[in-house]
Amino acid sequence: AGGRSRTWQLFVASGLGAVGLVTLVVLYVTVWAATLQASAAGASPCLQAYTEDKPGAHLQYAVAPPAALCRWVPDGSGAEQRVEVARTDPKVFWPAAVMGVGGLAVAVWRGVPVLRRL
Repeated sequence: AGGRSRTWQLFVASGLGAVGLVTLVVLYVTVWAATLQASAAGASPCLQAYTEDKPGAHLQYAVAPPAALCRWVPDGSGAEQRVEVARTDPKVFWPAAVMGVGGLAVAVWRGVPVLRRL
């Protein structure tokens, strides 16, 4: 019965870890694609300034939760503006991160003893 329990825990944990990691990859790719689309569409003056290498225009990506932020100083204004180009919902990101990291941690915790016996 102990072997079946460990196998089941390993199966569930690795499945949750995989689902969490795939969700994270999808979220990061979504931010990247949305940034490219916004840049190609010319929808944001900040992105246009960044694409044209104007001084003071910066594009940065936030890691947790994934987001693309553009900072720039419009001509003559002197004040820096921040524009959120793309972002993901934290209500999706954080559970996916917990499932990914937690699932993999449990899979390693339950799987290493099995691998040592091989």
